[in-house]
Amino acid sequence: MTDKIPSSITALAKAFGIEQEPWSWTRMYNPGLADHMHALGVTAANYNRLESELRLLLDVFMGDQMTGAEAGSYLFERLSNAERMDLLKHLYISQVGGTDLSDRLDWFVSGYGICAENRNILMHSEPHGATYNALQLVSALQLRKASKKNPGVHNFISLELHELRQIADDIDRFASYGFDLALWRIASRSGGTIKLANREISPSLPDKPPAPIHLTLGPLKAAEDNQPPPESSQG
Repeated sequence: MTDKIPSSITALAKAFGIEQEPWSWTRMYNPGLADHMHALGVTAANYNRLESELRLLLDVFMGDQMTGAEAGSYLFERLSNAERMDLLKHLYISQVGGTDLSDRLDWFVSGYGICAENRNILMHSEPHGATYNALQLVSALQLRKASKKNPGVHNFISLELHELRQIADDIDRFASYGFDLALWRIASRSGGTIKLANREISPSLPDKPPAPIHLTLGPLKAAEDNQPPPESSQG
């Protein structure tokens, strides 16, 4: 596919003020999507932090019942994402079920699942259509992903910049939320205070962040319907 990318992509990139030596970005992708691709990178980085907070929560709750946080880290590397969330839920329900903390952790697990699904859609899809179009400006990143149930069939999604940034922000919020939950749980074992960065703090149980948006793949026609109408050539 990439061999068919028009050579005019470099000329259009220069029109946008991109003067550096051409690399895969300037050779392949529509220069109008630079911020979209940046948002994809931020999404990936934020998700890595969210995953670390899930690991931290497992460490904290495994430390209550087993030989220490090492057990949580050991299992984390050997479990799927769904298994990690199931294990965390089993642990906190058995330890703090029916409490406000348990309710907040339910919200974290639910939000984590959505954030993980959104990230998987974005990171396991490939650019499609106008993303490779060097002859017109586009406002949405078009992606396609093979169906798990029928690999010969592709599903599609078209995302505006504000949607991609919201996904990254949702992940960031839930990462911070997970850390605050772990911090509160650790502090609760020592009278509500904890030493952090050479100072003693008394963390509060964090409020629930807004629910993350939930991406949905669909047939090509549905994805194309999300696109704004082309500008008229008439004066």
